[in-house]
Amino acid sequence: MTPSELVAVLDRHERWLADTSGGVRANLALQNLYGYDLHNASLQKAKLTGANLSHCLLREANLSEADLFGVIFVRADLMDADLTHADLRGAQLRGANLSGACLKNADLRDGALLKSDHKGGVSVAKVDFSNVEIVKANLSEANLAGARLAESAIIQTDLSHACLCKADLSGANLSYSNLSGADLSGANLRGANLTGVSLAGANLSGADIEGADLTNADLTGAALEGLDFSSANMDGTIVVRRMENLPVAIQEILKHHAEWIASYGEQGIRAEFTNVDLSNVDLSGVNLSGADLSYALLAGANLTGSTLVMADLSASNMNNVNFTDANLSGCNLSKAILTDGILVNVDLGPAPILGPDGRSTGREWSTNLTGTNLTGANLRRADLRAATIVDADFTDTIMIGAKLGAADPATAQFKDAIFEEPEKPTVARPTESAAATG
Repeated sequence: MTPSELVAVLDRHERWLADTSGGVRANLALQNLYGYDLHNASLQKAKLTGANLSHCLLREANLSEADLFGVIFVRADLMDADLTHADLRGAQLRGANLSGACLKNADLRDGALLKSDHKGGVSVAKVDFSNVEIVKANLSEANLAGARLAESAIIQTDLSHACLCKADLSGANLSYSNLSGADLSGANLRGANLTGVSLAGANLSGADIEGADLTNADLTGAALEGLDFSSANMDGTIVVRRMENLPVAIQEILKHHAEWIASYGEQGIRAEFTNVDLSNVDLSGVNLSGADLSYALLAGANLTGSTLVMADLSASNMNNVNFTDANLSGCNLSKAILTDGILVNVDLGPAPILGPDGRSTGREWSTNLTGTNLTGANLRRADLRAATIVDADFTDTIMIGAKLGAADPATAQFKDAIFEEPEKPTVARPTESAAATG
């Protein structure tokens, strides 16, 4: 296509968009437009199937709702372009610049474009998004299912609620992008840079995160089933799993336990979470009284305001757990790990023993902290009255306002524990004579 022919097509297309006389929708399918300057071009709803737009200048071009199936955008400049609702299935975006572009609701799924080859046969164009450059673009709700984006730079970009299931993002730089609510199930994130990324509410089930950098990433409420964090960098990562994102089997156990509590054991089933991984789960306000959580992994879990009266938490790992305002009276916490935990205002006192009718029998059951590791925990205003603390380690704990009552501190380790508020330094006021001379 000659430049003059292209100008005529664009002119008729603009008239078509304006619904004026002589207007015709642009049909540039399979055209070779290599290197053309199309910045600010109005190509909304244009048909460009299979066109070669590699190395084109398309800054601020309007390609919204355009048919871009199988288009070659290799090293094209699409900075600040509008690709809203565009059909980009099978497009080749290797090395393209999409910084500031809007791809909201765009469809970037894998696609196969059949083209005649030089031998007279038919070839399948390979989809390639690798090494694409996207900075501060809007790809919210875009469909990138199965997209190949290996080694791409997708920085500070809005990918909220985008579909990236089974996408190849290995080695990609997604730093500080917004992927909240995105579907990344089965995605390849090996070696990806996810520093500062928001993945709140995202679906990461079955994703491969081997060697990924999740420094300061937010995984609050994300679905993490089947993930292996062992080789990922998790420094400063916020990981809080909501109950609705837990495996169905665990949700069923919680449901039956609630019935068991409400019926005083006549209905439902007591929860059995022995050796179960409940790390970083948000269980705030839940009632797990009488539950068996021995040897469970509750590291980083949020149990603020929860009730675990006479529950068995023996030998469980609760490093960095948050038990603020929780009721743990009568619990078995023997040999549990509560290092650096937050136990502010927690009730670790004796629990009244109830009869089958739910009424008090007049007897009490003490909390068992035998051999418990509480190093570095915050127990400000905690109630430890009558608790058994033999061989418990309270090293470096904050015990300000804590009630020990009948608990014998001589049987436990309280090295460097803080029992009183530190005195505020007094600042001497200058005398009148000193003030005058100053």
